[in-house]
Amino acid sequence: MKKRILQLAWPVMISSLLNTTFITVDLFWIGKLGKIEIAAVSIAGAVMGIIYPLAMVISSGTLALIARFKGKEDPIAIENTIINSLFLSFVFSFFLFVILFPLTSQIVSLFKPESALIRDATQYLHIMFIGLFFLIPLINTNAVYYAIGDTKTAMFIGIITNIVNIVLDPIFIFGIGKMGVQGAAIASIISNLAGLIISIVILAKRRVISLSLLKRTKITYFWLKRILNIGIPSSLQGITRPLTGALLYRIISMYGTDAIAGFGIGVNILGWMFIYLNGFASASSILVGQHIGSGQTRKAENTVWHSSNLGVGIQILFSLTFFIFAPLIISIFNHDPDVIRIGASYLHFISPIILIVAVNMMIRSAFQGSGDTKPPMIASVISNWGIKLGVAWLFSIFFKNNIALIWIAIDLSVVSEFFILFFYYRKKYWLKKII
Repeated sequence: MKKRILQLAWPVMISSLLNTTFITVDLFWIGKLGKIEIAAVSIAGAVMGIIYPLAMVISSGTLALIARFKGKEDPIAIENTIINSLFLSFVFSFFLFVILFPLTSQIVSLFKPESALIRDATQYLHIMFIGLFFLIPLINTNAVYYAIGDTKTAMFIGIITNIVNIVLDPIFIFGIGKMGVQGAAIASIISNLAGLIISIVILAKRRVISLSLLKRTKITYFWLKRILNIGIPSSLQGITRPLTGALLYRIISMYGTDAIAGFGIGVNILGWMFIYLNGFASASSILVGQHIGSGQTRKAENTVWHSSNLGVGIQILFSLTFFIFAPLIISIFNHDPDVIRIGASYLHFISPIILIVAVNMMIRSAFQGSGDTKPPMIASVISNWGIKLGVAWLFSIFFKNNIALIWIAIDLSVVSEFFILFFYYRKKYWLKKII
């Protein structure tokens, strides 16, 4: 079982690493333009970070349904899911574009930046919002590959997408037209378009989609509803973290610039652990869906158990490293004593709790794979909005001089999420979920 999880997980890990590389390359070239430009793209990145989880409305339902039908060996149902989800992807892209494009400058203004930042961030986002027509369908086709257990193809497409972006970034930013931040956005959407075209071509060559399939498969309310019933709770759960994370920065800003910097460095350092955790969680979701589809519920439970063991095993190593070497790790990014002190304090409080983070992700993978996405949504909303933000806000009011209490609020949110998830997990309704 562990071998199969690792076989599915390592391409997902590479894909996650590539996504991080994609962002890093953009920041590298834009950083050469100046601080105004990099600040503008950082603000735009925060906006896109909230939009990305919305794509889960389609991709989560696609993955859960196709994995289930793959286990049942029901090709007709797989075909219906693919065609209806692709239709939804383009409709949803259009829906977001119509809402977001006219309001771009107002959205950027919410961050209260100076006028030059508003102009550059708006120009960047205008192009990225056009690119939603490529990005959301690409995320959905990747979900198709994941669901059928072909994580290597999704990785291959990610490699091509990154190569195109790496090549085009300097050309459009500094070369053709010297378009600056707009050039970076154009490079991004062209690379996503290239990835989408390659993805669809591969699906067509494998006869997963075809003209004959389009003729015999109908877009129906029945299938659209099945996809959205799974995807909407999953998307709400996914968007909760970036939203509450942005609001948490507002609370931490009450403790000063050093606190923001130390916390920001710590968060970005911890972000690297999600590269391998996302791999294990994705593999677990795929196998859970397939096992439930084939009626092998015991194997579905064992999958969650083994993926949790793998995740916790690696987390122990990182937990010890973060705890022991916290000041040294923070000092790599900034030498200010107060920033190092606060950043190290954050890592000291958070490093033990990341063991539970691994378990939470693997339990969520069980619900994701089974299509029972409401329990993770409930757990996420209560733990993030109620505990993390609520308790942190109270601590910031009554204990203004002790930022360590904010870290305790974050720890409490992780623990509370575990108890809620485990409560639903033990009921085993997810093993019987009809989707």
